[in-house]
Amino acid sequence: MSQMRTATGEREVIYILDPPKPPTNGLGTAGFVFGILGIFTFGFLSPLGLLLSFFGLFKRPRGLAATGFVLSLLGVGFIGSMIAIPAYHAQARHARRHLEREIRATMERIEGAMEEVEEASDEAKRELDGYEGNSVTVRHQDAWGNELRYDERTDGFAIRSAGPDRRFDTRDDLIEAKVDRRLTSAPVDSDD
Repeated sequence: MSQMRTATGEREVIYILDPPKPPTNGLGTAGFVFGILGIFTFGFLSPLGLLLSFFGLFKRPRGLAATGFVLSLLGVGFIGSMIAIPAYHAQARHARRHLEREIRATMERIEGAMEEVEEASDEAKRELDGYEGNSVTVRHQDAWGNELRYDERTDGFAIRSAGPDRRFDTRDDLIEAKVDRRLTSAPVDSDD
């Protein structure tokens, strides 16, 4: 405490205090520190940094809290990708194996329908037309629950599955064709 005299001769008391401290944000600072540490720990401390920074954003000053939030968010994203990418690949492998099983099952069913059509053709002693062939093949379904289709061809016949998309005449159709050598065009004799 110090005393000074004024122009009138009265004493004035002056108190000397510490200057006011700038406001601090402990949660924001801690979140920033854990955000930085999250980078060096490959994201493992980032969830803690994200949590601390998030709550630090509600108190002033927000600079370190915002920076910590972004750094921690990047770390959490890194961890998420390290978990999600292998899980996605495992799921894709499983789906591919399942599709391969369905294709094998469908091809076996097509072969069974092919044998029945050939037997019916042998009994009729001629190639079946579209109606007769389809009356045999509709009894068979592919792995996706669709009826098989008989297609007449100039050189024999084909049995078709609509495939996984369940629509005929698309790129994923499964087809097995029977070519009758007797129906193919014979070489033309030249009159030379």
